[in-house]
Amino acid sequence: MLSYPARPYEFATEFPAGGFGNAIRTACQIIANPSGVAVVRVTLSGFDTHANQPGTQAALLTQVANGLVALQAALVELGKWDDTLVLTYAEFGRRPKENQNNGTDHGTANVHFALTIEPKNPALRARAEEVVRLSEQKKPTIPTTIQQEKSYNPFLRADLHSVQGAIGMEGSPPAQVFGVIRARKDKF
Repeated sequence: MLSYPARPYEFATEFPAGGFGNAIRTACQIIANPSGVAVVRVTLSGFDTHANQPGTQAALLTQVANGLVALQAALVELGKWDDTLVLTYAEFGRRPKENQNNGTDHGTANVHFALTIEPKNPALRARAEEVVRLSEQKKPTIPTTIQQEKSYNPFLRADLHSVQGAIGMEGSPPAQVFGVIRARKDKF
């Protein structure tokens, strides 16, 4: 159980402005607690880009870099840097080659996830084969149409009994079904 000091630790370290900088500051406050803590997780979202990726990625990676510089400085200040392991990870794979919209695609990951929901969906099986073929040929897997996506994308099919039944939510409101599918995708 964490004990709470009378006041937060006053860092000499300057933290970057913005949400990620504030998250780093909060993480450092937790680490400064005399009770100790084994793991702290900080997240930064916005990396899921399919177009205009270079500018967005540059801004996000600048936030990561500035945050890590502040994290290191604060942990040095606390005398904890030498005992710290910093890891970064992404929630899903991307193809490294840019698409025609100056972004990157998920490649086969999305259809593989969708197959966990509706493995017998013929439109999805056909799309999965197409995506694998395009990926092997180093060709883009997007764009598609809304009509196509509605035939195999489980996020756009949350109102259908076949999708609801596949995840044990037959007759549930589509918004709840969508939420469960999203949670599964987050862990995929």
